[in-house]
Amino acid sequence: APAEWSFSTYVRPFKDSQGTPEHHAVEEALWAVMAGADKYSDTTTGGGLGTISTSSTVTGATAGTYTINDADTTTGTHPSTAVGWEIDVTIAANQAITLSIVSAGTGFTAGNTIIIPTGSVGSGGAITVDVDTVSAIGGNFYRNTDADENSPFGPAVAIPGPTNQAINFSQSNRAVLGTCNLYFVMETSTTNPMVYKLTGAAFNEAAIDFEVDGIATINWSGFAKNITDLQSQGKVSVVTSKTTAGQTVGDVVLDSTDGFKMGLATATTLTAAMFAKDDAVTDTNTFIRNRLTQLIVSTTDTTAFPSGSYNLTLTGGNITISNNITYLVPEELGAVNIPIEHVTGGRSVSGNFTCYLTLDTLASTSNALGTSVELFNDMTTGGTNKGLEKVVNDFDVTFQVGGAVTNTPRLFVKIPKCHIDVPNHSIEDVISVETNFAAYTTDFNVANEVQLEYYGA
Repeated sequence: APAEWSFSTYVRPFKDSQGTPEHHAVEEALWAVMAGADKYSDTTTGGGLGTISTSSTVTGATAGTYTINDADTTTGTHPSTAVGWEIDVTIAANQAITLSIVSAGTGFTAGNTIIIPTGSVGSGGAITVDVDTVSAIGGNFYRNTDADENSPFGPAVAIPGPTNQAINFSQSNRAVLGTCNLYFVMETSTTNPMVYKLTGAAFNEAAIDFEVDGIATINWSGFAKNITDLQSQGKVSVVTSKTTAGQTVGDVVLDSTDGFKMGLATATTLTAAMFAKDDAVTDTNTFIRNRLTQLIVSTTDTTAFPSGSYNLTLTGGNITISNNITYLVPEELGAVNIPIEHVTGGRSVSGNFTCYLTLDTLASTSNALGTSVELFNDMTTGGTNKGLEKVVNDFDVTFQVGGAVTNTPRLFVKIPKCHIDVPNHSIEDVISVETNFAAYTTDFNVANEVQLEYYGA
């Protein structure tokens, strides 16, 4: 059987230290692996698309908006390291061109050009896009191998930006996801700490939990091909400097003067670059308090749900994203084999939330945002095209974990197509309602059930 692992982290958004700060999360690498990314670019590898320009018209182009990314063309004067980028080319009826950056990518320098080949914009000819300036970008995770061109986000998976960090699952619509190695450092000894390596770890499930008197957490779980105790194999070294010489390539090194920060020796002399990134790990303003968590629910079906929009203040909830992974393991008589590969199942996004049963009579009469009472009433109203008759309802849902106050740490979980079950009442000190929900996609070949937006303090 594959190795199984699980652990919990807090939800911890933060802003980096660039001139124009960008939003990130301490746990962003975990989301990136789970969502299909297989490549990472740091700021040291170069900036992304900044200001871009081109000629005002193109002869013979068909009006419309076209998405162009590095999977479509590699021509131009930009280097081959300029990857992960995507732009939208909008052509008006008069063939005027408007360009907008979807994903900045990385590896560009000012003065580069991108050639959009003939036929990529309908029947139009080739377009030369000039990269006028370059923007500094933070760590960017994207899909480099066989990126799904159906993604509305391009190859990017974890996209840092000055407004928020968006994490999407559009590159995870595949049978086999990317894997990574996980290292668990057990500081049970100052001289011989235990270090376990989980080889080929696959992320199966992430469950976001929040409650009114707690801190938002994520419970991670998954599988791995094998577990290795590195300490007993003599592959762990404790050092007091990140420039120590004489290490064996491939060893795990722990800096005892920096909280046993872990590094992987890729050469016999250590450098700081070999040690793990730990941005904002020691910050104390990155935790999310849940007292202000809200749920915004909206629908275009105002016949069944007359309020149209509902604003609920939550007391708790759970959002679980699962890849439903299984493993292929050879079975041979007289042999114990390790798994050869994992296979993803149909991904599911589901959960539940609780809120107090409230009715704002002023809001009800002024056609403002509906309350939990109105949501319950609309969902249990019978009759033709009414809520109770809907086998599958369709809501646009946003969980605002931590509230929506600017410059406070928070996480928005957006589910554009969500089915909400009929709520249950809980009669205790205060009457509350609890309900389950599940997300679904807009089409068979698009993985857009859920999107995460991190906002740092």
